[in-house]
Amino acid sequence: MLLAFSAEETPCAVLFDVFKRQAHMSHSDLAESILSTAMLPDGRSVVAHAHDRSWLSRNVVHAPVDVAQARLFADFGYSGARLCMRLRSRRARPMGAEEIYAMVTSDAAREMDATLEAAGEDARPYRNLLERIGANREYSAVDRAELALVLFVAAGCSGSASTAVRYTLSYEQRAFGATSPTPPSTQLASRLHAHARENSGLHLGLIRVRDGYIVGKPHWVDPAGEGCVVGFLATGEANVCDAEQDVSSRHLHLWFEDGSWWAQDLDSANGTWLRPAGEDGERRLIAGGRFAVGPGDELRLAAFTSFMLVEGLPG
Repeated sequence: MLLAFSAEETPCAVLFDVFKRQAHMSHSDLAESILSTAMLPDGRSVVAHAHDRSWLSRNVVHAPVDVAQARLFADFGYSGARLCMRLRSRRARPMGAEEIYAMVTSDAAREMDATLEAAGEDARPYRNLLERIGANREYSAVDRAELALVLFVAAGCSGSASTAVRYTLSYEQRAFGATSPTPPSTQLASRLHAHARENSGLHLGLIRVRDGYIVGKPHWVDPAGEGCVVGFLATGEANVCDAEQDVSSRHLHLWFEDGSWWAQDLDSANGTWLRPAGEDGERRLIAGGRFAVGPGDELRLAAFTSFMLVEGLPG
């Protein structure tokens, strides 16, 4: 017997709300696509209750996560694929594949993360898989929309990030023969540099690294100022002298200009090397030239002084 509970925000409530607001799909229409055909004690199937607004609200949409019964819902993959096709092919307000993926990743849909966390789940695997699906350019836009919907439906119906992730990976393997690959680091690096250009108000942080360990606190460079000089005898509040003796007195200049961070070797005695994010090799900075840098890059001054570059706000 199903019990009635007071309304509260749940993963399932987020699922229904997003479809209602962004896909213009009523609760009863969505319920027809995700509820199972299992029989209930009243002699009717679960999906037969799709148009019973009171029953649907109490026992599905707002039912506490720990009470929701798995038998209420159809197979998540079947539901997600069916919804994707239905949204794309309906006569009134059809949605393109990119629109569907945007809906699942919208600010409203991010409430799914909060409700999963409130249910005691770590929502990061759910969010990570959603991003991984979006980054897979081997799939068509329709494939990405379908997988995102399967994940979204699985999270909303199960109330569990781990269950949703495991199911979606299994579905992806069955439907596409493989799971989305880990993207190359160079692909991520280009996105991070683009993000840095779009967020010029953020400071650049220099974190000293020694033998693979972080040493001390970040040295922050204000994008609105003249930048900073890194050197063994670099004086001034904005400058950085956290360096070994083989670093020149005024070794390197870092500053923000034209939407990017730049580094310039100041004709140092022992040179400066840049290891771009996601790459294995280093490249030496030609003295006097300016080189674009960003979060994830590593700068080595002379032989023994290295800094990892990050982005953020002081304090």
